[in-house]
Order: sequence, then structure tokens, then C-alpha cells
Amino acid sequence: MTHYACRICNSEVREVIEELLGQNFQYRVIANKFLFTFDCDLHLLEQSIANHRKHIRKALTHQEQELLKKLEKGEVGIDEMSRIVAVKVFKKMLKNPDDFRFIDFFRTELLKIKAEESKMNDNWGKELLMRVFAGNPPPLICPHCKKPTVSDSPNLITSNSN
Repeated sequence: MTHYACRICNSEVREVIEELLGQNFQYRVIANKFLFTFDCDLHLLEQSIANHRKHIRKALTHQEQELLKKLEKGEVGIDEMSRIVAVKVFKKMLKNPDDFRFIDFFRTELLKIKAEESKMNDNWGKELLMRVFAGNPPPLICPHCKKPTVSDSPNLITSNSN
């Protein structure tokens, strides 16, 4: 992927810089090496290299491909996926404490919350269906606050409307 305004994407030494980025060289070391190739100062080139890192597509590892296949087949649940994501996030946080973003941690927590919500919705729906088929539908008026639990709708058929 190339970006039209990226200094590195439009340069002739793009592949070499990407190779050095892949080998985890520091941005300043790479910038020093190619300083005379670009018409800018060292700090600006270092920032350009750091920003260019976002334009490099990352190939999936064999383990990640296997994990995606298992997820597709349903062999891996959301709990295990959230655990794997959490491990990757914490590993990244420990390796790069200066590049720490809370959004990564919150994404793992959001996966857990979504899984819990779907379980609650499934359980609530099943309970409601079981009550209806058992002849015990939910009350139309809340026993605690005395407010109607169902809105008045012309499409709603109640036992009192006969």
C-alpha cells in the first residue's frame, strides 16, 4: 500500500527502508543512513519513517492463519480469542512501554463484554420463550412500579382485547 503524500512511499529507497524497519532498526539509525537521499533534516526524516511504518502491510504468520481457520470453523470461542488478543496486547505493552495505548487494552475488555451480552440476550430470549410456551407470559404491568411493560401498539394482540 502506498500513500500519495508519504515521503518514503514515493522514494526510490522504499524497499530498503522497509527491510530495515522489518529488522527493527531504530528510526534515527535508518534516517541517518538515508539523510542525504532526502531533502529534509534528520528529525523530519525520522518522523517520516515512523509514519511510513503504518503503510506497510503485515503478512499473517502461520499461527495467525491457523487461528483464523479455527475461528471460521467454530473450533475457537470468543473467550479464547479474547485471551489471545489480551496476551498480544500485554506483550506489546511490555516490549514498548513508551508506545502504550489504553485502547488496545479496552478492545480486549470490549470482547469480553460483548460475549457476556450475547449470553445474557440468549438466556433472556430462551427464558421468555419457555415462559410463553408454558402458558406463563410476562406480566403486562410491572408488579414493582405498576408501569406497562409493553407499549400500546395496534399490532399487539393481548388476551384482554377479545
